[in-house]
Amino acid sequence: MQATVYAFFKRHGFVYGVSSYAFLMGDAIVCFMVLGPNIIDPIWKLPISLNLLIMSMFMFVNFTGTSPSEQMTLADYMEPVQWLNGIFFVLHSTVGLAAPYHHHFLAPPIWMHFNKDSLIALGIYVALFVVATIIRLIFKHRRAQ
Repeated sequence: MQATVYAFFKRHGFVYGVSSYAFLMGDAIVCFMVLGPNIIDPIWKLPISLNLLIMSMFMFVNFTGTSPSEQMTLADYMEPVQWLNGIFFVLHSTVGLAAPYHHHFLAPPIWMHFNKDSLIALGIYVALFVVATIIRLIFKHRRAQ
């Protein structure tokens, strides 16, 4: 199944581009529907939505744009989770996430509005980073044996 999807999209690059764009838009819409209309409030929804969007896009590209012999394993999926949560943990907890060319925050720094929701957001970032690191270490240890 995966080989035929990969072969089809390899032959039809335009169809792959259109379907990738449609998947990205559909993925964002589903994420917004699942998490509610205000994705930033409460603040703990932000790390969940970022991880859902990024991981679903990695899975789509892995399934459709990569040959079956070169597809990612679970340990390979955990690397972007580590990067995403490590970088956004630092950005979100110190300077916040601001819209370019505007003077308002999409997500204010956690230290400015430190409450229970901020602790939950920090916990989600840390938990996802730690779980991804543990999974990568387990797979790395298994490969070494």
